[in-house]
Amino acid sequence: MTSRRLYRILLPAVTFLGGVFIQLLLERWVSLGIVTTLSLVMVLISLAILFTASLHILESIESKFSIVDKNLNSKFDLVNEKLMDLFSRTGLTVNCIEDGEDKISYIRAAELINNAKSSLTAVTTWSPFQELRPNAATKEYVNYYDTIERKITEFQKNKGVFHRRIIQVPEKYVDAPLEFAKETPFINCLKHTIMIQALYPRSCQIRKSPTLLNIHFTIVDRRYIIMPIFNFNEKTKGIVRHGALIYGDIQKDFVNYLESIYNILDSYSRPITPDSLTLINYISNNTI
Repeated sequence: MTSRRLYRILLPAVTFLGGVFIQLLLERWVSLGIVTTLSLVMVLISLAILFTASLHILESIESKFSIVDKNLNSKFDLVNEKLMDLFSRTGLTVNCIEDGEDKISYIRAAELINNAKSSLTAVTTWSPFQELRPNAATKEYVNYYDTIERKITEFQKNKGVFHRRIIQVPEKYVDAPLEFAKETPFINCLKHTIMIQALYPRSCQIRKSPTLLNIHFTIVDRRYIIMPIFNFNEKTKGIVRHGALIYGDIQKDFVNYLESIYNILDSYSRPITPDSLTLINYISNNTI
């Protein structure tokens, strides 16, 4: 590297001194007119040599900067890929869905459940006669529970647990049957789940526990989390579904936390059997 720098410094100096020396010799032996002509020729030749050398130097510099630029672009691309990969592995995404007349949160939840490949874990709370809430049996609601039934049947012969559900109930119903006023998609889904549990207890488990946390969630394939949002209905003095939060959790930190809640509830739970559900006559003083 040092020799190249000396070459680049000495080349112009030697060329200049050589030109001066030759010009002195020519002035001594050759006439003035010829000397002038020869001097101009020598200057032009020298300039051509310097110009050519400069071009080579510039091409060399440009080539090196081009290589550096490509290397930097390649490194930045690699860093960007690494960051995107890191985000995809650690990022927790969330989609907030508010229901309108189309009940889109049920539609999206049913799509995720329908695509389940390995597991469905659910925790819900139950209160008596909640099936009498307004709009409790929309077509989206019906399809949601039909989808759950279909997936339970599809994976009923699994060697491991596919579907597990804990229903949190008021204290008085822990050892008493759950009371329903009418047949609904929800109670039909519970009956189907109880039947599959009796036939294939390895793949399907449904239990009830006292209400410890007012929380609802469904975990699909230990990857997606569906958490419904509720609001209070002044007319009926009850809660109604407003929408849902749907999380994507590749790293499974949130999934692990919710599964720990499931395990806590499970330690207080007991199986739901066919005798755990009952239909009763219900007379309401409220107009719904």
